[in-house]
Amino acid sequence: MTPPISNLKRLAAIASIAVSGIGAIGAINPANATIFGSTNGLKFNFTAADVDLQAAIDGSTTVAADKIAAANGFIGAATLWSSLLTDNVTININIAFDSLGATTLGTATSNQLIFDYSSVRSLLNADGKSADDTAAVGSLTTNSTFNRLINKTSENGSNGSDTYVDTVAATSGNNNIIFSTASAKALGIAESTVNSISGGIDATINFSRDFAWDFNRSDGIDSSKYDFFGVAAHE
Repeated sequence: MTPPISNLKRLAAIASIAVSGIGAIGAINPANATIFGSTNGLKFNFTAADVDLQAAIDGSTTVAADKIAAANGFIGAATLWSSLLTDNVTININIAFDSLGATTLGTATSNQLIFDYSSVRSLLNADGKSADDTAAVGSLTTNSTFNRLINKTSENGSNGSDTYVDTVAATSGNNNIIFSTASAKALGIAESTVNSISGGIDATINFSRDFAWDFNRSDGIDSSKYDFFGVAAHE
């Protein structure tokens, strides 16, 4: 599993973060979308490869009970994050169940964009809503290039894990930042622009079909199963 998004804007503020990889496997048709979340806050649109799961997400009560339960898990996770994040954007996510190996419950990948540092700094400055935001942006260099914390390179003891400040990059033209399309939306780049670049998908979440899932946590989690809602919210 990959770490949950704690704050969309915070992700975009971290220079050169790599967010798992590109995971677009289809395009969204907004006219047919079922949107979950806050009217004036963060919203999610789920697209499922499984026809019955998609039907359950869209409100069908005639498909198998496990499909409805899984759909409710995704919708519950969307409701949770929408209650915590106020960015008024829609995040488009592909969802699927696959065989992921003996030790993996779920995986998440995110589509990425590359922007020059100066543009990202300007977006962060325009999007600031608090004294903390102002202080954070104010601490960033106003140069067009920047130093960065880095590890796992040949300069660091044969791909060593110790983090160090890469000052050479700033003098050799390190001026790009990689961040997720979801973060781009949160920073105020038009959703239509982002969707045209990403193919309409911001992330893909895969769950293992090889584990037993407990889709209803209201009565506790079955000791022989895994908490689906918890993993969905995590991813």
